[in-house]
Amino acid sequence: GKLLIRKLSAKSGTTPAGVYLHHHGGGMCMGSAHGQDGMLSNIVLNANVVVLSVEYRLAPEHPFPAAPADAEAAAWWLVRNAAKEFGTEKLVLGGESAGAYMSVMATLRLRDRHDYTGLAGINLNQGAYDL
Repeated sequence: GKLLIRKLSAKSGTTPAGVYLHHHGGGMCMGSAHGQDGMLSNIVLNANVVVLSVEYRLAPEHPFPAAPADAEAAAWWLVRNAAKEFGTEKLVLGGESAGAYMSVMATLRLRDRHDYTGLAGINLNQGAYDL
């Protein structure tokens, strides 16, 4: 299927300082890409970044590892396309709860499957993971 990503743009007429790829929380079984629009809009305005929020597949209709696969696909697309699409290669992955877990999974998969270690950072909030 087609991976859906919701975009919130940086300030009009400016080059964004970076791109923040957000993964929403919800235990990988609920939530949506627009569920944190208020918080993400504040990040756009205060950090002058483009925010992309991933509409990943949810369980039980799409069992594990569908959601981490979508997180990886979105992150890998961003790595390959950020410069031409957004004018920057400064990339941050992040999310809350399950979204933090998904960001860790995507980061590790970028490293292990794509030999990519160039993220500017990861923003992890209330994640459940064991490194």
